[in-house]
Amino acid sequence: MKDCNHPACSCEVSDGEEFCSSACAAEEGESLEACECPHADCEGHDTANKQSRVEV
Repeated sequence: MKDCNHPACSCEVSDGEEFCSSACAAEEGESLEACECPHADCEGHDTANKQSRVEV
């Protein structure tokens, strides 16, 4: 497995995939400091949003 292509995302993706979620794919090419994916265990979320994440 490899990491998601979003620079702030720490999620792993399946072989052949580039992003862990459509949220990360939608942010491709943008310079964002925090990840917006829905995965609760992602280490790239900012602390304000981390509590509102739903584990997928």
